[in-house]
Amino acid sequence: MKKSIFRTEKIPYTEESIQNYDFNSSTNLIFKNHKTHDNGIARGRKYSLDTVIKFSIFKGYTIKQIIETDFDYFLWFGRKVTNFTYDEKVLNYAEECLTKLINLSNSRIEKFPKLKYLKNQVRLMLKYEHELDFGTNPHSKNGYKLMINVEEYEKIHNKLIEKLIKQYFTKLSYSNEFRAKYLKELKKNTEHNTVYN
Repeated sequence: MKKSIFRTEKIPYTEESIQNYDFNSSTNLIFKNHKTHDNGIARGRKYSLDTVIKFSIFKGYTIKQIIETDFDYFLWFGRKVTNFTYDEKVLNYAEECLTKLINLSNSRIEKFPKLKYLKNQVRLMLKYEHELDFGTNPHSKNGYKLMINVEEYEKIHNKLIEKLIKQYFTKLSYSNEFRAKYLKELKKNTEHNTVYN
């Protein structure tokens, strides 16, 4: 039996795990009990696409999954955590995903009816999931569910395009211009083997 594209379980709201951190005078984040440190010594290493993160709300996620789920958080790690750098494959994959995110926000999307349609379908799925998690009216949830073309949605379910469209609608910390700027800084720092502060 084929698994449904519709989630039926509520996802409890998750907050950032309690961390013992502070800011210095230049507002750089200082971690006191952070898992990227061993006995107070920062781990100077490069993270690959398959590296599993052991801290934050993304504990248990690989770097690849974080890029696909929350590009802004991916950028934050590399910019704010001391000695947290990425290997070349990570940066190339991030650039590929950022290009797709930029294309999703391009006003010329009207010329691509298929992509426009998929964006609308993912938007409806997000509304369905929001009603499932927070709504009080089951008719609204069922209404959104009925508006989704299951046959078409199955083609993108759990694929990169669905993840990026969801991110397009839900992750608004940085503009695409700032994302490109910060990614360029990460690439430059990797080339020079330095850390951005």
